[in-house]
Amino acid sequence: MENIDELLEKSKIQLLCKKDAVFLSTIVCSLDFQWDNTIRTACTNGLFMKISPDFFTDLPEAQRVTLLAHEADHVALRHMVRVGERNFRLFNMAADYVINLGLKDAGYAPIDGWLIDEQ
Repeated sequence: MENIDELLEKSKIQLLCKKDAVFLSTIVCSLDFQWDNTIRTACTNGLFMKISPDFFTDLPEAQRVTLLAHEADHVALRHMVRVGERNFRLFNMAADYVINLGLKDAGYAPIDGWLIDEQ
């Protein structure tokens, strides 16, 4: 059985191998990682990515890649800077809708509970 750090490295490599994912892969590889049992899923502040180890290991392989791409998209789209004085929770939800629809359209595996709306 692979340990969690090996699963993370494998997911990073799989992201790098995806078509048109070099930019997101570069972002993922530039972020520091922290395993964090106090969060439900994952988050980023643009400098590091925190991931719940239980959430990550429970995901199927393809969805782990999606998770990394999702968090990298937050960085790429500069959401941490653009939120400004807005309600963070509402802004993050809106950002998730945008990111998730783009990832779905790019062929990434959807994650259960994703905020996504075709409209």
